[in-house]
Amino acid sequence: MRADGYLLALDLGTSGLKVVVTTVRGEIVGAAVERYPLHLLGGGGVEQDPADWWDAIVRGTRRVLAETWVDPGLVAGVACGSQWSGTVPVGSDGRPLMRAIIWMDSRGAGAVRRVTPGLPGRAGLRGGQVGRLGPAYGRCAQPVR
Repeated sequence: MRADGYLLALDLGTSGLKVVVTTVRGEIVGAAVERYPLHLLGGGGVEQDPADWWDAIVRGTRRVLAETWVDPGLVAGVACGSQWSGTVPVGSDGRPLMRAIIWMDSRGAGAVRRVTPGLPGRAGLRGGQVGRLGPAYGRCAQPVR
């Protein structure tokens, strides 16, 4: 890795994309945020469009590189992170068939409540507390139609 290189970090979060450019030594050179819509549906549905994610990645990356005057040829690495537990159904061509069902979606909570009674709890982080699996574990358990 070149000593004068840069790193690009992309965090695809629930509310938007955060982009940061750093030197290879970790010094922040610039940052940008690109928002995208959150689709709130009846019955607890929460979805996002993968095309909105990609558009944000392209806009945010171009913007932060332009604002910092960083030559894209000097970007030595890219790190990506994303929101937890999203589902993007894709067709045989690899393209999304519909909007992504994201972690906030609770349409499957009833199904989780029906199938989890009697399952053992999970150990908590403090003092061995035990909790039951809750509706959040079913947020992406959607019936296939």
